[in-house]
Amino acid sequence: MTALWSIVIPTFHRPALLRQAVRSCMAARRPDGAALEIVVVDNSATGDAAEVCREMGFGEIRYVHEARSGLAHARNRGIDEARGEVLVFLDDDEHADENWLVELDRAFEASGADILCGWIEPDFAVAPERMAAYLTDFYRRDVERPSGADLSDILNYVGSGNSAFRRERCFGGGIRVDERFNHFGSEDIQLFRTLVAAGLRIAWAPKAVVHECIPVERASVPYLKARRRLQGQQRVFGMAIGGPLQKAKVPVFMAGGAAQAGLHAVLWLCSIVSGRRERATEHAIEIEGGLGKVFWTGASRRRIYGKSPD
Repeated sequence: MTALWSIVIPTFHRPALLRQAVRSCMAARRPDGAALEIVVVDNSATGDAAEVCREMGFGEIRYVHEARSGLAHARNRGIDEARGEVLVFLDDDEHADENWLVELDRAFEASGADILCGWIEPDFAVAPERMAAYLTDFYRRDVERPSGADLSDILNYVGSGNSAFRRERCFGGGIRVDERFNHFGSEDIQLFRTLVAAGLRIAWAPKAVVHECIPVERASVPYLKARRRLQGQQRVFGMAIGGPLQKAKVPVFMAGGAAQAGLHAVLWLCSIVSGRRERATEHAIEIEGGLGKVFWTGASRRRIYGKSPD
């Protein structure tokens, strides 16, 4: 479909995972006639990803240091640096299947879409012994729609990892990631909202598969509760800073969040009484998602991303 593909990998202090991500890109089959550039955007203050790129031999890898901390800064630098007709985002904790790029190319041709989101399969560092099905569903991206289906009505269930853009159509007019989401997250969903509002079409590419590495701590109940609450907060905050139609949805979603928390509280109690401890834990996690939609104000001022590792 195109002569040059740009794979942009924002990274922050994860050298081992970055190596795995880059290797998977270099091993991926390419669409017929396509060249490839891998743009590694290092968002650390120290620029420590440069050594990883040197070790791997720069070649197709282009290292960029974006010292301004924040998810939006890193993604926007990648957009500005990319030279390909197609820009693909891969997170530094993801690695791609061999046919990933080929399947994205086929999906672009078949759907005519401007943007694609592909399948994400969790790759657990340690196979979960409890709540395995719940954890898999929590981290898997599967929208259960046919290939090429429009996703503009479910943007809260997609994200920038394993997403592909016709670069000039999407970003040639100056659309960029909103910097208000630099340290709060959900910057990718807000970007998709902006692109869809500009008349661009986003479609599902289920055969374009990447795997997300899930460390042990991200399978813990405290982490899952915190993440689910954050997801609820992010969803409502994105509406609150939108246009009049989006703002009007805020009280509706707050009421929906209260109902969600109440329903799962009842189900939690029923599970406790019936001795279904794992189900009770799952409902406790979902309670947090509802509460996040209710208690969202002020959450965006917390610095959740961009902290240096201990």
